[in-house]
Amino acid sequence: MFEIVSDEQQGEHRFIRIVPKAPDSLAADLAPRITRPYFDEETARDRIIRAARELEIFSGEELDADDPRIEAVVAEERDAVLPAAWKGDRPKQLDVQRSEFGEIVAAEVLSSLFETRIPTSRIAHKETPDQQTRGADVMGIEGDEPQLLLILTEVKGSTDSKTPPGVIPDMEAKLKGLVENRRALLQELIWLRDHSSEAHTRECATICVSFQLRQPIFGLLLAPILIRTASKEGASDAGGFRESPETFGCPIRFVSVIVEPDLFELAGETYALARRKAA
Repeated sequence: MFEIVSDEQQGEHRFIRIVPKAPDSLAADLAPRITRPYFDEETARDRIIRAARELEIFSGEELDADDPRIEAVVAEERDAVLPAAWKGDRPKQLDVQRSEFGEIVAAEVLSSLFETRIPTSRIAHKETPDQQTRGADVMGIEGDEPQLLLILTEVKGSTDSKTPPGVIPDMEAKLKGLVENRRALLQELIWLRDHSSEAHTRECATICVSFQLRQPIFGLLLAPILIRTASKEGASDAGGFRESPETFGCPIRFVSVIVEPDLFELAGETYALARRKAA
């Protein structure tokens, strides 16, 4: 879905530019992936059918998975767990769809281009659909023991015409804080341990306890992801990540993802397609 078009090495740091393979169909290509962190449609459908049979709601009628009454319930549940479309009641940069779409794009880029293992999703475990997630946007793991890398990602989109855009200082502060503040990083590792998928339970638990025992079996890699449009991106977009990478205390892999239209419009289009396609 995405491809690397440039990859600059600066010591142990990398600065990478990524574009969609098929820009015109990006929203349609991403739409099926949108619902996955929020909603397991097959599980929901089975649960609803089973409950309807047990409660004898349809008077003993035979129920099929494609029964329109079941489909209507599935569609309503899907709509309830997806973040609501922007209604103009908050700044566009605070739109939940926009924010979480960025996290979904980041996870896709990491897993498909860098073989990052992503044990869990912030989106899948948040309590309120229409509120933004907290903590590191995406955490992943690369490599194998005893040379594991914990990937810490902060993702932002910007249509700011200046370079670096105004979101860069916040990204720098967030990631630098995780490196420098042991308590903050431990909180992230505990969350990752407690919410990891079954396939990654042991790996995440081992990473966490090794850190707690001050014998970490992993290194850190900061992987900030900036989503820009071609008309707004600039040569200095990486800001301090490129100008003074040594101040972060670990390697940096800065990724610019170039999309059209901008993140807000693309998110709105993709979520709308996801709702219609699944309906």
